[in-house]
Amino acid sequence: MERIQILLIEDNPGDAKLVEIFLRESTSIDFDLTHAMRLSEGLAHVQQGKRFDIMLLDLSLPDSSGFDTLTKAIKGVPHTVSIVVLTGLDDESVGVKAVKMGAQDYLVKGQIDTSSLTRSVLHAIERRRMQLKVEESEKRFRHVFEDSQDAIYITTPERKFSDFNQSLLKMFGYSREEFKSLTNDSLFDDTEALQTFNEELEKTGAVKDFEARLRRKNGSVLDCLLTSTAWRSIDGELTGYHGMIRDITIRKKTQELERAKQVAERSAMLKGQFLDNMSHEIRTPMNVVIGMTHLLEHTPLTTKQQEYIRALKLSADNLLKLINSILDFSKIEAGKLELELQPIRIQDLIQDLVQQHKYKAKEKKINLFTQLDVSLPDKVIADSVRLYSVLNNLVSNAIKYTDKGEVLIRVEVLDESTEFSEIKFSVKDTGMGIPDDKQAKVFESFEQAQGINNRGGTGLGLSIAKKIVELFGGEMGLESEYGRGSTFTFFIKFEKYIESEYAVVTNDSKGSTERDDIAVYTSDNNVRRVRAEDVVKNTREKIDILLVEDHKLNQLVATDLIHKWSPNVNLKIADNGRIAIDMLKEFSAYDVILMDISMPEMDGYETTKYIRNNFPSPIKDIPIIAMTAHAFKKNAQKCFDIGMDEFVAKPINPNVLFKKLNKILGDKLSTISQDYTTTKEAAPKMAVKPQPQVQKIINFEYLDTLTGGQVDVKITFLETLIRDMPKEIAKLQDDFEHRDWEKVKQSAHKLKSTCGYLGLTENTELCRTVENNAWEQKNLDQIGNQIKKIDEVCRIAHEQLKEELKNLTQTA
Repeated sequence: MERIQILLIEDNPGDAKLVEIFLRESTSIDFDLTHAMRLSEGLAHVQQGKRFDIMLLDLSLPDSSGFDTLTKAIKGVPHTVSIVVLTGLDDESVGVKAVKMGAQDYLVKGQIDTSSLTRSVLHAIERRRMQLKVEESEKRFRHVFEDSQDAIYITTPERKFSDFNQSLLKMFGYSREEFKSLTNDSLFDDTEALQTFNEELEKTGAVKDFEARLRRKNGSVLDCLLTSTAWRSIDGELTGYHGMIRDITIRKKTQELERAKQVAERSAMLKGQFLDNMSHEIRTPMNVVIGMTHLLEHTPLTTKQQEYIRALKLSADNLLKLINSILDFSKIEAGKLELELQPIRIQDLIQDLVQQHKYKAKEKKINLFTQLDVSLPDKVIADSVRLYSVLNNLVSNAIKYTDKGEVLIRVEVLDESTEFSEIKFSVKDTGMGIPDDKQAKVFESFEQAQGINNRGGTGLGLSIAKKIVELFGGEMGLESEYGRGSTFTFFIKFEKYIESEYAVVTNDSKGSTERDDIAVYTSDNNVRRVRAEDVVKNTREKIDILLVEDHKLNQLVATDLIHKWSPNVNLKIADNGRIAIDMLKEFSAYDVILMDISMPEMDGYETTKYIRNNFPSPIKDIPIIAMTAHAFKKNAQKCFDIGMDEFVAKPINPNVLFKKLNKILGDKLSTISQDYTTTKEAAPKMAVKPQPQVQKIINFEYLDTLTGGQVDVKITFLETLIRDMPKEIAKLQDDFEHRDWEKVKQSAHKLKSTCGYLGLTENTELCRTVENNAWEQKNLDQIGNQIKKIDEVCRIAHEQLKEELKNLTQTA
């Protein structure tokens, strides 16, 4: 144990000697003693750096006396030194005052002995050590108290603030003096919350993380969490409260933003689902329209009928482009629109554009001119669909707002190199023009329709067009004078596409080769250039194709298209994926599978997974082409991810389908040149027996449009509908009775398409409602009545279908 260092300040040698004797007699103290006769002498030892544990101090000294001596001693020695006062007065009040002033103990001369001196010295040192620990603890507490980011406070029983840290002042904006006059209750902004807080504190003695709004000095309100605990004495008497206030305003705002973000993401997801479903719903009937148009195009037609077919085909294509524009706007908003770049001829694109708009221009008795730079490159790399949509919007607007004069489409090369060509497109009209103060708005979404005669229609067209041009890396501008016309201009720098004289062979991502453009001879011995997918492939041997498709009308369209592609195809049809799997078990030599995605029992995704994972070779390796009306890029990617080889969007473009088949079945095919211009043979007119005027719920005009006026085709459609409609209704009712909502959704989806073909608008909407309710598991109690209404309408429609079929077969 370290020796105790004792400083004795005593001017009486006898008393000093006696103290030293008592200390040396003690067996508990191992010490070194330093003796000073005066206070100044003793303090000098301290100033010289000598360490002492305890000072034995006489209050009556030559250079100091009384309590002034104690005061000077306390100031002159480190606070770690314990002071024991030596006094000749046997007066307890002297000792009490000395202890209150800072001494650890006092001894009366004449009453000191070894025991009392030993006890006093040891106790004084120990008490001082305890005091130092308490001081250190209080120091640490004060440090934490003041430096805490949370506001900490102590109040009286009346909740008046008695102590608090700087964070509390900073949080509420008060000065220390102002805060001392406040109570905890005065900070509350909500009296109801205050009452609840106080009741809980009184009841339990503690409140943790109580959420309340507190008001700052400047009147602003903070969202806070309060924690408070009652302090009580040993006797249980309330002495006050201590607590902590945490500002959670930013956290609350962050939570609100997070919730808003989740709502926005949820809305975006629902919007995506809506657009996905909308795309599917529109593309399904469009598949039949475009497919039947293509089939009609290759049947004997009169010159007038050929013109009608071309107009129908052009309108169908235009409708698809309109659908794509709506979807494009959503993609642009989400920043997900991507260009699909491929070689295109701008000259052909302008020609198609003129073909589409020349009839409207002629109808309005205005001239539609084109001016194409002779130095335009033969081909450039671009997205033909997007570029066409931009020009189509500009030209349609120009014709719409021009009542006399002309519309000029001008394309000129501004600058070019061996690899690139910068091209300027402009559409100039002599129409009404746009006022100066409105020109800035025409490219804003939804804005331009206001105040300028609804120019731009919905207000999306020009906005989408401008953004698409920017995706190309270009820019769009406008020059206009009100009453004298407008000129819309945009500039794009294209990469040139260089090809050989007759053919260009390119490699795709899977290493296969395709011909892009080739020269062929037509039946009139003229050479023309056509796209590779327009070239017919002939089979060297029989081709076996499995079509997996649940909708009968889609089966008819696909069957006719396949047989137009090649007559040497052995086509088998499976109504769903489960049937397809059974058929593959019986016959494994299919060359390709055409797989619809949305089917009952087992959809296209599940079927493909089963084929790829559960069948041995060569079945599991059969190429699979996906066919779906869900035409988003994510759907295509999902098809590839699960093992499909190609993807064809509905409505099926025959050329795209043929191209995919040519690519997959290349080894079994040989290329031949055929001219697919329609013959000029007059088609037989359909004889229709006059019928009495009766109220019909079916739109037979729509069916007539789909069948192109061909009796045999219409009879096939009617027979299919008459056979399948009762089965579809019965299936829907059975699924509902078993409360199998997944099957209800699938059956309603299928019946919805059937009703759509027949123009049963209300029934189509009812089927859509049933499908959505079954999918979302809501309003399930209403589905029964909805199916009953669907059945009633379908029964009437079924009778009218049979009557129509009877009339046709009698007159055919």
